[in-house]
Amino acid sequence: MTACQAIRWALMDGNTTKDIPGGLGLSTLMEFLKLNQGSMQIVSGNGMVEYRDNRLLNYDMARSFDGTIVNMEFNFDDDKNYRLVDEPVDLSNLL
Repeated sequence: MTACQAIRWALMDGNTTKDIPGGLGLSTLMEFLKLNQGSMQIVSGNGMVEYRDNRLLNYDMARSFDGTIVNMEFNFDDDKNYRLVDEPVDLSNLL
């Protein structure tokens, strides 16, 4: 598996390198960025995967990076509200 393939695998819902789930997950963050019209770059090994303008782009780098960097850009002009599908809505505390 190439570095870009491994990054793309990590972005898929349900995939994890941990024994137990620990956070939101990259797939959930990616879904938010799609709705928010944000972007994300992930660098690991000699690969970089970038999500921008509703596209996933692969880049092979000449040098390898020992570790992983995740960079996210959020659209702060977005005035919508978001919540997880199974997140309860408290109608008594809307503000």
